[in-house]
Amino acid sequence: MTAKAELEQAPSPIERLADDLERKLIREYGICLSGVALSRSLGYRSIGTMRQAIKHHAVPVPLFPIKDRRGKYALAGDVARWLAAQRAAVGLPDTNSQGAEGGDSA
Repeated sequence: MTAKAELEQAPSPIERLADDLERKLIREYGICLSGVALSRSLGYRSIGTMRQAIKHHAVPVPLFPIKDRRGKYALAGDVARWLAAQRAAVGLPDTNSQGAEGGDSA
């Protein structure tokens, strides 16, 4: 494989972050999030705040019902990609310049 082909196939930092977040969300909550898990993952202060966002069609990820179940659901992957995009909007840290611990210097 050529170096160019490897670069084209290598995931971007935002894709790696989204994949990592998706794995963590699935491990913690399963493939679908709803209720408090969804509310917290999207950064709402309370489930009531998320309900208001649902009412006003202001939830940043696609929601869907599941037959014979109460509430709205979102896929962990959709939530992970949205979170990664929010983080990327303020800039991703340069992981190449961090020390062995990978922590913040602040």
